[in-house]
Amino acid sequence: MLEKLYMEFAEMYSSINEAENDLSNKKRLMEEIKKSLTSSDSNGSYAVEISAHAYKQISERIEAISKENMKIYQDVMKPGSPGEGLLIPSNLKSFIFTSIAAAQQSKEFTMEKSKKTGGSEFHYNINIKQWSGERNLIFTVIVENGFVKTGYFNWE
Repeated sequence: MLEKLYMEFAEMYSSINEAENDLSNKKRLMEEIKKSLTSSDSNGSYAVEISAHAYKQISERIEAISKENMKIYQDVMKPGSPGEGLLIPSNLKSFIFTSIAAAQQSKEFTMEKSKKTGGSEFHYNINIKQWSGERNLIFTVIVENGFVKTGYFNWE
């Protein structure tokens, strides 16, 4: 009985070690990709960081719209699995980066001159189709020099 339990322990330990190595490799690769996206060849349109201000704004706004619509509430709060909710920092960042990447790929953005720095800002307007019913829900994200500066939601 204890031998079988010990074998289970050893296998779990090995599995965790493999997962940690895999995670370490993915983080290293992600840092390499991040450097490429923010290199001098880049135009600053690829968001690789989110300012604390933008994170706070987006999380507050997504929480507010979740109170307007039950479908959004279910996705944002995940009552049955709170660890999967969008208000968890890593989940929200993943949502933001994935939304921007989809908009980048489909060229759903505009480049404008920054009012504060004189550089370029990239305005991404993302239709959140899975949350839209009769009206479209547009998630607008503004990126400058690889940083998400702000983000907000509007119903159309």
